[in-house]
Amino acid sequence: MSLPNPEPSIHQVEWRERRTRLVPALAILLVAGVLMGAWVGLFTFLSTNPSAKAYDWVDDTLIPETNAAGIPEFPNLSRLSTLFSADGVQLAELSLRGSLPVPIEEIPEHVKGAILAAEDGDFYAHRGADFESTLRAAVATVRGTSIQGGSTITQQVVRNLGIDGKEKTVQRKIAEIAWAAEMERKYSKDAILEFYLNSVYFGWNAYGIRAAGLEYYGRELAELSVGEAAALATAIRNPSLYDPRDRTPNESGLTGQELVEERRVSVLDEMVEMGQITEGEAEAAASIPLAASIIPHQNFPEPAELVRISAVGSLLNDPKFDAVLGTTPEDRLIAIFGCPADDVECELTSRLKGGLVITTTVDFHFQTRANEILRSWLPVSPTGAAAPTGAITTVENGTGAIKVMAGGLDFGEDIEAGQRDYNLATEGQRQPGSAAKPFALIAYLEQGGSLNSYWNISSPLVIECEVVCGDSGGKTWTVRGGRAGGGLRNLEASTYFSTNPTFAQVGVEVGPEAMADVANRLGVASELPLVFSLALGAGEVSPLDMAAAYSTIANYGTRNEPYLIQRITDEEGTVLYEAAPETEQVLDETLAAVVVNTMKKVVSVPGATGNGANIGRPQAGKTGTNQSFRDAWFVGYVPQYSTAVWVGYADAQIPMTNITINGQTYSRVFGSSVPVPIWKEFMTEFLADVPPEDFPPIPPGSSKFYVVPSTEVPDVLEDPLITEKAAGQLVYFAHLRPVFEEVASLEPMGTIVSQTPDPGAKLSHNGAVFMEVSTGEPPTFPLPDLRNLTRTEANLVMANLAAETEILVALIPEFVVSDEEAWGKIIFTSPPPGTEVGADDFVTIFIGRAPDG
Repeated sequence: MSLPNPEPSIHQVEWRERRTRLVPALAILLVAGVLMGAWVGLFTFLSTNPSAKAYDWVDDTLIPETNAAGIPEFPNLSRLSTLFSADGVQLAELSLRGSLPVPIEEIPEHVKGAILAAEDGDFYAHRGADFESTLRAAVATVRGTSIQGGSTITQQVVRNLGIDGKEKTVQRKIAEIAWAAEMERKYSKDAILEFYLNSVYFGWNAYGIRAAGLEYYGRELAELSVGEAAALATAIRNPSLYDPRDRTPNESGLTGQELVEERRVSVLDEMVEMGQITEGEAEAAASIPLAASIIPHQNFPEPAELVRISAVGSLLNDPKFDAVLGTTPEDRLIAIFGCPADDVECELTSRLKGGLVITTTVDFHFQTRANEILRSWLPVSPTGAAAPTGAITTVENGTGAIKVMAGGLDFGEDIEAGQRDYNLATEGQRQPGSAAKPFALIAYLEQGGSLNSYWNISSPLVIECEVVCGDSGGKTWTVRGGRAGGGLRNLEASTYFSTNPTFAQVGVEVGPEAMADVANRLGVASELPLVFSLALGAGEVSPLDMAAAYSTIANYGTRNEPYLIQRITDEEGTVLYEAAPETEQVLDETLAAVVVNTMKKVVSVPGATGNGANIGRPQAGKTGTNQSFRDAWFVGYVPQYSTAVWVGYADAQIPMTNITINGQTYSRVFGSSVPVPIWKEFMTEFLADVPPEDFPPIPPGSSKFYVVPSTEVPDVLEDPLITEKAAGQLVYFAHLRPVFEEVASLEPMGTIVSQTPDPGAKLSHNGAVFMEVSTGEPPTFPLPDLRNLTRTEANLVMANLAAETEILVALIPEFVVSDEEAWGKIIFTSPPPGTEVGADDFVTIFIGRAPDG
């Protein structure tokens, strides 16, 4: 009785299955080896060893371990991260490579046919490998020529995915065939071809057939002719060699374009052989010069390219995304842009591989309108000449969300066409002028100052400093922009009238460190120079810096860090990141509230610099003008939003003088003349659907910021040679008001001969100091009426006047006969009463007497 055959072990089943698949391919390679006499060692081994052992050797040495599970999933070529605006507009697709995947059903037959004709005419017939081509490749390898060539599309996919190893050896070619067979067991032909057509590289950063069609022809696949499709197919073998744009002869004397035309004929002939087209169609396609349809490389426009650049910069560099996108640049690049098409390790090991939906805070509608408004006011010069431009940045006060970041110019490197490769709204560094005065104001109030302090507003004003403070490196600083005749103005009025001399003095009093600290606390990210002129706008800031800083003021000292990325979700819609305001109280709430109250008057008080920005709702702001008229600003805010407008030249510090803007000629451009109306036009639209709100009530404790300070009366008489002008400046610098009265004096004309109150006395700011100034003429007084007085009585009157005036006038008596009642009395004087008399004068008094005898 015979026993049944035992069931084969699982290892035997696997071996038989693998042998069934691999023996044909191995046979071809062995035949190639025999024909070339290169594998003698192998057959010697086989002839001297049992067949089982020989098979084991082949299995162990040449045939890789393969199974369908070892074939990775095709990388998701559609896994592009997308960038959206806050109002739902897609701004960009984020990818390091130009890839526009398309389903195979949407790829026209003649396009697929051209690729198959060029790369694998028997694709739909073989089971992963083309034995004839493989044989040719093996022969070439043994002869020492290239191992490349002879690979089917499936084998190319295997190789591109890195499944078969990296070394260019015979073993690798066998592995490639083995894995190709496994791939065709796992995937359909259409699936393999679809992945191939969407991932293969065509040159010029075009990955995939659709991207190639748009790159070289500017058209979708359905619009490509047979000849154009055949030309595209030639590039796959060697994109740098078969470059249809290349018109430079290579070593063979042919240009890339000529090589493409030459190989296009072969592809068209193969398409005829495959029955894809007729000979007539092939001839017609080959007769069309390639140059007739190839277009130059283009950077395709984006709706908000500068927003995309800023968003990507934030995603790649901001530490707040560490937990979501990774901590290294490599991690973040892969998380945002996805894996390269041929990087399987990335696909298998990276947690995030693109496919993110990134929502920004920017409102696309108003981003667009901001740019349109800027260009209507400040159009690009048609001749390419330098012309002023502008920027608008808007921040939401309650969150820090950046709603608008319009740079006015398109992104690019064609300067004459009005392009720049940076965003003026976020990266432009310009002097803020008087828009920086609130920083000095806040620093002064933090040090105990008052809005009702009074300051010298003479112009020009020469400030003496204890350290270097002047533009020339000296210890005197000359400031203009006040009142030529001199005077005092309180700090609040100096803010809304933008009085430079006041703020120059404030800057010297508080010091540059305090002003820079305030600016940085409020939200200015730029590093500011430590100079007194920070009070007048020295240093360079961006429009985003200024919008952020004013937003903090509007929030009564609560700073919300500006941000651009609102949300990140993955392909399934899972929220990976949601922005939350990063809040910090950086100013005393009451102090900030009184600053807001002051800045409201910039817009509301008649004659103030920001009157033109009035939009009929609670608002505040500050104008700014560079002292050379090179930059002009208005930064304004309502309770909900803060917006900065800057106007100037993009690339050079050019004064905006004698210039025509928006049809009007300006001798000088101030913040009030161009930025203010731009701000008003934009904010009127931006706030159209935003209900008006009032600023919150000023918290308790604000009265201390309105106290009129006291000061010490200076000693005007300390310098006996002090002039009236110098005395006035001394008093003004003491925050007091000089009052001069001319008096006759023997002192030289202009000499200050007295002051009231005395030096060292305490007065409130804006109090009066009275000073007498010599006219240089002798002092006089009107002669009193001495008639009917006795000589003794007259002398007494004159003695009293001498005590009062320090003027001694001599009385010379002369007696004249008179009536009895006038005896001993003065009848009249010479000069008569009322005449001005002085110390050198004599007055004759005529006294009555009796007749002689």
